[in-house]
Amino acid sequence: VGYIVKIPTIRPRSSQDTLTVSINRSVWVAASIIALIAITLAHFITKQALSPLSAISGVINKLRHGDDTVTVPVSGRDEFAEIGESLNLLLAEQRHSKQVRQSLLADLAHELRTPLTGLRCQTETLVDGLKPATPKNLEAMLESVLHLQAIYNDLEALALADADKLPFNSERLDLAPFLTSCCSAAQARAGSITIKVNTGTEPIVVNADKVRLRQVVQNILSNALCFSPTNGTIAVSLSTDAQKTYIDIVDQGIGVAEEHADAIFERFYRIDPARNPNEAGHGLGLAIARQLLALMNGTIHLENPGATDAHFRITLPRY
Repeated sequence: VGYIVKIPTIRPRSSQDTLTVSINRSVWVAASIIALIAITLAHFITKQALSPLSAISGVINKLRHGDDTVTVPVSGRDEFAEIGESLNLLLAEQRHSKQVRQSLLADLAHELRTPLTGLRCQTETLVDGLKPATPKNLEAMLESVLHLQAIYNDLEALALADADKLPFNSERLDLAPFLTSCCSAAQARAGSITIKVNTGTEPIVVNADKVRLRQVVQNILSNALCFSPTNGTIAVSLSTDAQKTYIDIVDQGIGVAEEHADAIFERFYRIDPARNPNEAGHGLGLAIARQLLALMNGTIHLENPGATDAHFRITLPRY
């Protein structure tokens, strides 16, 4: 018995079939290469796009661990760069605030140390019987106590002003008689220094707290008296325009250099106490003046930085 097997015949591929297979293979290879390139580019672009966020996240983590010296690397002008610049500005302000707080505490400790040390020494000499409790010796102790009281009062005023809790009573105030009264009170303790007042002939009225504005003017006049030479003159004048009123106080003292023109309004700031051994202040008068004027929508600044005298201008809105 035998079998008959039919063997299929294999037809050779035509040139068209070969071309189709080759094209399909090329398309698949090209698609695979394109997909691989696309994935690689997407990964690279995503990494590049998210790298600023990674830098910002790293800075934030360092801040959480107490490192406030870090900065965000900024490149380009996109939204991430703007966020980085804003964060750097915020960090710079934070560092400045920290320095101000540290300086404030150091200055406060220094200001308190001097009268406290003097008071302690004077008390010990009385307790040990080295000096009698005469009115003269007790008066020296009283001066130290009054110095401490003045520092406390000024710090309290600044703290209340910062917290917007300072008692304030705005009223219609005629500045001509007001300034004359302030200068008369200052003249009583001016010694050989003359205070000249020019308020003009027309009434100039503002809306201000009389007590607080008197405190401002007295602080400026006290500074002028401290730095004025013997037989010197302090000029106080009053002027106005359509919208604002100006109080100008000019002394004949040692002036203020340009680099100190803004800093003198900071708390406890002193240019150089050695320049004036008669200075009795504690570096809060101008800071208080600026703070109180701000509550009255007013300003104070130095008109002539670098000059040989000091010209302070108080600006208030007209009533």
